[in-house]
Amino acid sequence: MRRTKSNRPEPLAKAFTKDNQIYFRLQTALMEDVSYNSVIGRNLVNFAFLDQDLLERCMLEFFAVYVQRRDRGVHPDSIEEELVERSRRLFVRNSYLSIYLLGYVQFLMDEEIDPRIFSGITGDDKSLLNLIQREKPDGIPDALKSGMISVLIRSYESKRRRSEKALKIVWEASQGDTRTPVERYCKLEQEDSFFRKHWHSTFMTTLGVWDAEMGKSVRFTVLETIDDMLRYEMVQLLIEGVGYKFCKNCGMPFIPSGRSDALYCDRVMTGQEKPCNKIGANLAAKKKVNSNPALKIYRQAYQRMNKRMEQGYLEREEYDAWVKAAAEKRDRCVAGELPYKEFADWINATSRQR
Repeated sequence: MRRTKSNRPEPLAKAFTKDNQIYFRLQTALMEDVSYNSVIGRNLVNFAFLDQDLLERCMLEFFAVYVQRRDRGVHPDSIEEELVERSRRLFVRNSYLSIYLLGYVQFLMDEEIDPRIFSGITGDDKSLLNLIQREKPDGIPDALKSGMISVLIRSYESKRRRSEKALKIVWEASQGDTRTPVERYCKLEQEDSFFRKHWHSTFMTTLGVWDAEMGKSVRFTVLETIDDMLRYEMVQLLIEGVGYKFCKNCGMPFIPSGRSDALYCDRVMTGQEKPCNKIGANLAAKKKVNSNPALKIYRQAYQRMNKRMEQGYLEREEYDAWVKAAAEKRDRCVAGELPYKEFADWINATSRQR
């Protein structure tokens, strides 16, 4: 499985769009000619959401697997296949994250630094890469292989933050703007130095056949690095006018997968067990309850009565009758048909009984 290497790397990917889908053909040393597609912009906004924690956990796990298998005498090809398969499975989560993982696997197995993925490295990180290259003739020690994780993390995070910033700039600029998406993007590219530098629309194109199933030639856009892949998807998202929002819970961009008026994304934040659309809805309901005294006192009484029923102090039939009466009085109080004091007196009198 050892691969022939070229001194001049091929473009990292070629891409085109069709029917609101973005298609990439990826060229890496580990996964040759891999094709995948997704809704335009979805990978990009999810990349902006995914902070470094997931990538760091995966790389640390990959390094541990690599060292363990190597020290047990497992053949390098088998180790590589296992790590590549782990990376491949994460394409569903986010393709850009998987590309970083593949770059790290290549570094672990071949001690090769893929410049298409390490683009934009500067300062101390660039010095570390130069040190690694000097160490190569004698083999790169594990300490440096582990240290590469921090370099990749910083590279990943800088690109993620840059993507998040661009999406926010575009979203804020589009509020109340009646121009077409293409007109808005042209203005940004012409007048915003940040966009001219990182998100300009200049690409090289070529013709080619996507695959046998499609059966016809398409015009590919040539993408040299991972920066170009991100830039290409950003341009497509903007000129196609793909609607995206910023989640009211996590504050990160998302493309609604269901209702267009959704306020929360369906992703799970780091450290949480439930997605934002579940957490956010619960927080909104709690805020509504706390802001209305009738809802608040009803909720407190409901919890007391429910606990009494579960502990056997209250029959189920009696509990159901109370809930029905309390909900009816609650709704009348909220609607202004029943004075709050009268409702509160009834709630306290009935729910605090023994």
